[in-house]
Amino acid sequence: MEVATDGVREANRSRASGSPSPGEGRKPERPGQTKNTRQDGEDSIFSMVQDAVPEDALLKTYRGGLRPECWGRYGDCFAVTVPRITTLAEFVFAFYTSLEFRIERLILRILADAPSTDAEARMLADGFGTFFAIWRVGERTTTQLLMCDRYERTRSWFCVVPLDGGKTLLRFGSAVAASGDQQTGARTRDNRFRLLLKFHVVYSQVLLNAARRGVMRLTVSG
Repeated sequence: MEVATDGVREANRSRASGSPSPGEGRKPERPGQTKNTRQDGEDSIFSMVQDAVPEDALLKTYRGGLRPECWGRYGDCFAVTVPRITTLAEFVFAFYTSLEFRIERLILRILADAPSTDAEARMLADGFGTFFAIWRVGERTTTQLLMCDRYERTRSWFCVVPLDGGKTLLRFGSAVAASGDQQTGARTRDNRFRLLLKFHVVYSQVLLNAARRGVMRLTVSG
């Protein structure tokens, strides 16, 4: 009891003098937090940026497929920089095997009868496979990969850009085919597309962020 009384007296003296008692006024630290700990929000989905689709992107230049006239109306590009040299194969594999994309793979397995495996993702990433779930390879270069779905409705684009200082810019984009007006022949985007666009923008950034985490884990494991 005497110890507790001394503690109360010490606290009262501190308040009277205006100086904080030990531990008073100090913000509690999270476990493992230091001055050098990365703050919340850094290297997260909020670090994604939306760019214009580059002119040399396969998303723009590819002219294959059954209905080339349907493309060119909508395309997007999201980008994030990672502090390591990253190959296209690493990016693609990390993307298709991320936890977030596994959910989409499961849905496609059930609803579209389009199963996929990590081994198939590895084959595709390394340039030996041409199909994955509902997608096929449209075109590929050393730094870009364009995937086309079997319904000729959407395309997915991957790109890696080497930067100075051992960094890499990861780009991910999509294109959506315009639907045809039976009377005028004009290519349009229907109301359903407009309603889903906001979700698509967020979902694309979620997937790119998941791929970023995947390639960064390679640094830790390596």
